[in-house]
Amino acid sequence: MGNEISATNSIAYYQKEICGGEDEEEDKIPIFKLNKIRLMENHDIEENSIVFLYTLDRDQDGYVNKSDIEKFIRFLQSAQLDPNDCDFGYKCGAYCTETLCKILIDQNKDALKDWVMIAISTSFQVLESDEIKFIDGDAVKRLYDLLQIQQLCGRNFQWVLDMLQRHAEANLKMNLNDPAFDDLVPIDTVISLVQQITNGMIESYSALTKH
Repeated sequence: MGNEISATNSIAYYQKEICGGEDEEEDKIPIFKLNKIRLMENHDIEENSIVFLYTLDRDQDGYVNKSDIEKFIRFLQSAQLDPNDCDFGYKCGAYCTETLCKILIDQNKDALKDWVMIAISTSFQVLESDEIKFIDGDAVKRLYDLLQIQQLCGRNFQWVLDMLQRHAEANLKMNLNDPAFDDLVPIDTVISLVQQITNGMIESYSALTKH
């Protein structure tokens, strides 16, 4: 019992510190708006990974709520992760990554990409021009951080933003000479980047599991 994650304490903290609402519709937040969640007393897991958020959103609807937290805690318990372990946060992240990679390989290679599309629509303002949907630079920055592109590629945010915009212009989705597009990126272009990173994740996982 001592090593079990306290679902009651976790959910109480979540409701009080993150949601704060008593109404069922208020008792949820868009998944990309979540900054941090405490899974047990005196133990925080910083929210800095799109893999973690994907795994946390158990209903895959782009929101996180009480039900998601309960299911996520059971998910961790099923892996027999020890919350008293000083490496718990690292092991939690590794287990989430392994689970997602198995889904991508065995069930649906587009699972992460499809979920990001849903989460973008719930978390960010979506603009539309000539039937093309865009998000602004702040939204792209949030995704840049969650995808951990600096760690993966060593590229800063401005470089990535410029690259995405140039790619979109080359595909006739925007005109960079138009000031209206200064801070925008087409969602389809962002999703292409997500898919590239997903493919790299699958390749790395497959290579590791062969040995």
